[in-house]
Amino acid sequence: MIRLIAVFCIIISSSWASAQSVVVRDAEDKTPLPKAEVSNEAGITIFTNREGVFELDTFKNDVKIYVRYNGYQLKEILKKDISKKNPTVKLKPSSLQLNTAFVTPKGAKTTSDPAQQIEVITARQMQFGNPMTSSSVLENSGLVSVQRSQLGGGSPQMRGFEANKVLLVLDGVRMNNAIYRSGHVQNAITVDANVLEKTEVYFGPSSVLYGSDALGGTVHFKTKRPILSQSNENITQVNMMGRAASASEERTFHVDLMLGTKKWGFLSSFTHADFGDLRMGRNRRHGYEDWGKIQLYVAQEEGIDVLRKNGNPNIQKFTGYSQLDLLQKVIYKASNRAQLNFNFQYSNSTDIPRFDRLNDTQDEGLKWAEWYYGPQRRTLTSASLELSDRKYFTEGSITAAYQRINEDRTDRRFGRTARFTNEEDVKVYSLNADFSLEAENSVTWFYGAEAVLNDVVSNAFEENIITGEKNNAITRYPNGGSRYNTFALYGSRNKVISKKTDYTLGVRYSHTLANSKVLENEFYALPYSTIKINDGALTASAGIVHKPSKNWKIAGGIATGFKSPNVDDYGKIFEKDGFVVVPNADLKSEYIYSADVTLERNLLDKKLKISATPYFTYLTNAIVRRDTVLSGSNQFFIEGDFATVQTNMNASEATIYGLSSQVRYLISPRWLASATYNYTYGQDLTDDVAMAHIAPEFGKVSIEYQKGRVKAEAYAMYASQKKLDRYGPGTTDNLTEAVSTGTPAWKTFNLRTSTKISKTVVLQVAVENILDTHYKAFASGLSAPGRNVIMSLKTVF
Repeated sequence: MIRLIAVFCIIISSSWASAQSVVVRDAEDKTPLPKAEVSNEAGITIFTNREGVFELDTFKNDVKIYVRYNGYQLKEILKKDISKKNPTVKLKPSSLQLNTAFVTPKGAKTTSDPAQQIEVITARQMQFGNPMTSSSVLENSGLVSVQRSQLGGGSPQMRGFEANKVLLVLDGVRMNNAIYRSGHVQNAITVDANVLEKTEVYFGPSSVLYGSDALGGTVHFKTKRPILSQSNENITQVNMMGRAASASEERTFHVDLMLGTKKWGFLSSFTHADFGDLRMGRNRRHGYEDWGKIQLYVAQEEGIDVLRKNGNPNIQKFTGYSQLDLLQKVIYKASNRAQLNFNFQYSNSTDIPRFDRLNDTQDEGLKWAEWYYGPQRRTLTSASLELSDRKYFTEGSITAAYQRINEDRTDRRFGRTARFTNEEDVKVYSLNADFSLEAENSVTWFYGAEAVLNDVVSNAFEENIITGEKNNAITRYPNGGSRYNTFALYGSRNKVISKKTDYTLGVRYSHTLANSKVLENEFYALPYSTIKINDGALTASAGIVHKPSKNWKIAGGIATGFKSPNVDDYGKIFEKDGFVVVPNADLKSEYIYSADVTLERNLLDKKLKISATPYFTYLTNAIVRRDTVLSGSNQFFIEGDFATVQTNMNASEATIYGLSSQVRYLISPRWLASATYNYTYGQDLTDDVAMAHIAPEFGKVSIEYQKGRVKAEAYAMYASQKKLDRYGPGTTDNLTEAVSTGTPAWKTFNLRTSTKISKTVVLQVAVENILDTHYKAFASGLSAPGRNVIMSLKTVF
């Protein structure tokens, strides 16, 4: 394999150009700044590449060069003043400013101002936010609501969609696989927030670029890239961080090391996090004195389950877990036009208790003695080739990836000796090719292809905890294994009509082939032994950006999106709250038709920025659960109890509309005020009931201060009441976790600070939920943390 890679590198290598390469870096932590704008007074503008590098010979001698990057101070420098020995331009982080979301489309060379609503969360924002997990990164933005069934979880809700209708992408590789479920997912926490370079959040359908699942939106996590040296001197950098938090008894340690030469770059990262039992807020301003309190828990004495009184009902017993995250990246710069990247990531947890099951009651006691995921393991290995300045494309990448996901579940009813375990092993093989071509007449073409192959193996057994005897049990997915494969081609065209206006048109065709085998077993009989899906989907999008003046931006878009039924949709057997879902071989893709408009206005000499995005979505062929019969009966015996039979079917049409808005006001160079507000309303037109997954109104209000080495933020997070009549049907919205009127409104007041003690050491202190308020986020089984004191120490050298 090593010999093959070496030969491959020789093939793609070419001689070094004589032009001088300059790297643009963060002045404090040396991080390269990709897609930075470099220009001169003559109007020549170029952008740094993915490694933050630009060619100096683009500009004439003795010319003044301007270097700009979002979140950094403008740098003015003469070409002759750039060192030939160490050709580097260092940008200082700016004081507080109004940020604009610029993104780099797949396969593109330069950034763009998109028509689609997109939020870019930078590394500095994430570092200051000090997130517990990657789900917390999204939550801190004030634009994404997050549901939690357990402490080791976090399911993003975007524009009325959640779980397998929100696409997660990691370093260009889709995380959503054949068993991503439709209820709530916890997979985002397997991404290490401490090694993220940025997070791009795309709101609304993104199926043209990303394919299936991108209905409510797409979250693209991008991890740090290794550093390359632009001189003969090697570059080394070490980042270390230790964090402790009181509410969850968190103890996290992180270290990453970088080494860069002219051709080779290496990045190694290690993170270990340990969490104890989560303490909820004590002050119940909502008026429900016992809501969420944990009065009892299960213990074992001499092999017998017994109920014990919880000494502190505000402690959510058995919510703690530990997680290990590893990352290794290697890049090889074969030439100025070719680079090879290797990416390895591994995440492994201890058992993660499913808290919203452990708190289920039955006959004045507890229903479950045990219920946990785990260990939950995710492995990602990818190799990519980045190319530029070729005949048929300006910039392009080809990425081959392999993922392996182990997602197991174990449960046992209180007082019973039978423990049931479901073991799911998913292997995912993918190949992506993404290209862009800058053509004449201010036209840029984007095109590419994707192939994703899923191999699902599902096993289950029942174990007697006294004797150790094991027997077969009902598998969650078809017991003969499943193959779930998708293939796609896409293309789009961006045309700059004038300095004020540009538009983009795109189209994608995706095809899904799935085959699941149902072997004869002693538990149930289906009218078929094979489930096959052969389904194609054509999606399209159109967007326009118009800037009538320097202070106005008007952007609009229409798009279609689709969700192809995966193995979890068509092949699952799953029990919850007295209902059991059984397979359906006749499912088809869900489709949405969406339109939105973004209005953005700068006032007071660009010190005040107001933006609002109203949107409307029509959903058809929606997959919903309905009562059915199996083998002539509407009852199904599973894990020692009978449950009412349901199945997923294409049955509904629905509309979803809402508004996402932001206000940012730069009071002075030291003070910045901001606020977000989000509203969503969804209605199932077929059954005239509320849609599930619709978060209530929520947002964030903040004021930031920065002077010298000190930065501070006081902010409030809030959500309105989720009324009972706006809960969706079935169990998805976890109505049993609410109160008689729904989910009460809540707000928290919070404070965080960051102080640069020295050139290399930063101390961060935060107090979240200062008033120790008790609340639950919508559809969550877990009460949110109470007053939470967080301290972290970071160093770079």
